[in-house]
Amino acid sequence: MQAFYLHHFNGYILKKIPLIRSLNFESIAGTSLMLINDINYVHAEFFVGVERKFKMLGEYFKYGFYYVSRVNDMAAPQLRFKIGLDFYNTFTNKWSW
Repeated sequence: MQAFYLHHFNGYILKKIPLIRSLNFESIAGTSLMLINDINYVHAEFFVGVERKFKMLGEYFKYGFYYVSRVNDMAAPQLRFKIGLDFYNTFTNKWSW
């Protein structure tokens, strides 16, 4: 089983900070969970970060910087910094994540 949750704050937090407001970043938080019953494996990730949308060659993209915490049955808890890139699907009118 897999489960995902993603929440965009749509400027609620970062638009209140004067110098950060001009950078047009959006705050984001989320979690993911994976359970494999056959081997009794549980993996969970929690993250917070910022994203910024931009347009290049007529297409919309967004990049983000995230701080991720990972917890599972096979390894010690770990904190990492990740970078992401996403594109806007004009056929479905949605971001891919």
